[in-house]
Amino acid sequence: MPNTISAQEMTLGDVLSDEYLFKVPDYQRPYAWEWEHAQELLDDINDAAAGANNLDQVEFLDPYFLGCIVIVKSEKPDSEIVDGQQRLTTLTMLCCALRDAIRDSDPTHKGEGSFASSLNEMVMQRGDAGKGLNAVERLTLRKLDEGFFRKRVQQRDALSSCESKLEPKGETQERILQNAKGLYEQVQQIPQHRREILTRYLNTKCYLVVVATADTSSAVRIFSVLHTRGLELSPTDIIKAQIASPHAPRNINRWEELEDGLGRDDFRLLFSHVYTVRKQERNRKSLEDVFVRDVLSADMDGERFIAEVLERNADTFEYLLTADLRAAPDEARYLRSLRQVDNTDWIPPALMFVDQCGTAPVLLVPFLRDLERLAYWMFLTRTYRDPRVNRYIEILKSIDSGGDLFASSSPLQLTDDEKRATIDTLSGQVNMKWAKAVLLRIDGMYYEQGVAEYQRKIITVEHVLPQNPDENSRWLTLFPDAEQRALWTWKLANLVLLSRSKNSSAGNLDFDEKKRTYFMSGSSAPFLGLQPVMDEEEWTPDVLQRRQRELIGMLAKEWRLQ
Repeated sequence: MPNTISAQEMTLGDVLSDEYLFKVPDYQRPYAWEWEHAQELLDDINDAAAGANNLDQVEFLDPYFLGCIVIVKSEKPDSEIVDGQQRLTTLTMLCCALRDAIRDSDPTHKGEGSFASSLNEMVMQRGDAGKGLNAVERLTLRKLDEGFFRKRVQQRDALSSCESKLEPKGETQERILQNAKGLYEQVQQIPQHRREILTRYLNTKCYLVVVATADTSSAVRIFSVLHTRGLELSPTDIIKAQIASPHAPRNINRWEELEDGLGRDDFRLLFSHVYTVRKQERNRKSLEDVFVRDVLSADMDGERFIAEVLERNADTFEYLLTADLRAAPDEARYLRSLRQVDNTDWIPPALMFVDQCGTAPVLLVPFLRDLERLAYWMFLTRTYRDPRVNRYIEILKSIDSGGDLFASSSPLQLTDDEKRATIDTLSGQVNMKWAKAVLLRIDGMYYEQGVAEYQRKIITVEHVLPQNPDENSRWLTLFPDAEQRALWTWKLANLVLLSRSKNSSAGNLDFDEKKRTYFMSGSSAPFLGLQPVMDEEEWTPDVLQRRQRELIGMLAKEWRLQ
């Protein structure tokens, strides 16, 4: 390749093809996307593909732009990623999740030419001696993580199988496994025909701009330009141009005051929630394309919208986000807890309820109490976004029609099956996606006894019984059976909150030393939920069984699950 820069718009299917073999150089930072970023990517792509009801309709859908990647590439397929590894890694995870979910649910999709085979070829280059091609992964992570990523994610059935004994080492590998497993769990909830539509859409209608150069210095300069110059227009900037007329400076000034007060990102999020409240349906298109058309009406011009809708909802939205400072204790407790779930889909019902019923505690506290319980049932059971949003929309419709939100048949209330599913999930193996939120909720129950809450910049979840105890540690005496030890390691009872960064070596200390030097050190205001652990003389299976019953009992009582 000449020493020039090229830029091509390509489908994901063409990017993950024999033309490229991507490698993350060791100087790059590790994989850093949190679960919320991976889930948002899946949700956005799935939304974009939602307009097709069968495979033939996919070609008529609008394309979805995945962004830009910057690579150093010679004439060979070998390509070093300078920018875009987070996105490419997560897209590879999504391909693996779809591949394993399709194969797992339908054995007829395991043959050559099937959807699963097509997805696997986006993950793995097929060996072909005639073409001089080796069977190799299309994306290789940095050396520290490449083997783990290959065995726990990229290999066929890696996500659907429980056989792998390779455990994550360090936060990066934990994050890789969490996001890959999370995507697999999410696509499992999608019907089979929708998985096929999503696969074709991902392959043929999702586009990347691939910027390639022959040397690293040029690629780094391109990366710098892309990430340091300019601020792209947000959807609300485009809506503002349509609503806040330049001939009415008062409207523009008020708009900008509200945006400054909430911040650019939250202001954009508010518009999405207002759309859901006003339309009582989920928007599946670009917000700037539909907001003015669908939300404003003949009798509501831009000035009325700003005065009667935007100002009022911005104030309520700020209340929901900052309830610690403005709300009564019970309201603040439930809102703090709601903000710990991994989505904001609960906000539209809260916006509408406050708008129609106000903030009188006699009405608001029971509503927030039940909304929090519902949100945590869906959070714990990993309810996919479509059914989750649909449940909240049913609540919007019930509020709008004056329905009894507290009747057993209300969409705000849990059914007996949903209550049992919540208890079963809490009693089983912990998912680290919700562990911190649940432990914070338990900790909050202690604060209700009149103890002040402390502000903490760092909150981590620590295993008391370590995941990989040393060979000569007392842990192996207390838990001689490996299966029992593995079972209890991932139970709620074995987890505590610390207000300090994790220390993998300290985490393996024996119980006495762990209490003395790790749990207390660097934590000037320990979580109250840690105290019952500190009071134990030894950490044994009997202690864990008792603590598990106590914690599940506390949550069952608080959330009225029995």
